[in-house]
Amino acid sequence: MEFEKEVIKFLEQEKTGNLYILSDFYWKCVELLNLQHGTHDYKKNTSKIRYRLNKLRKQGIIDCRRTGTGFLGKTDFGSTSSNTYTLPNFWL
Repeated sequence: MEFEKEVIKFLEQEKTGNLYILSDFYWKCVELLNLQHGTHDYKKNTSKIRYRLNKLRKQGIIDCRRTGTGFLGKTDFGSTSSNTYTLPNFWL
C-alpha cells in the first residue's frame, strides 16, 4: 500500500510524527489519503488518518505513544495532548 510505504518512509526520515494541524506528518497523511484540505475538515481528517494508523500499529509496523500531557492534560503551550507515531523500538 502506498500509504503504508510513505508513512514508514516519513518516520524513517523524521523519527516521529503527530497529527497536530500544522505538522508535516498531518499534511502528508492528508495528501496520501486524498482528503479535503482545510481547517474545517481537521476533525474528520484526523479520524480517518487515525483509523489507518491504528491498523498499522496493530500490525506492529508503527508505534504510538500519547505525549504532551501535563497539568490538566495540557501541554506546556496550552494545547491538548496528542499521539506521537514512530517506528517500533524508537522508545527503547
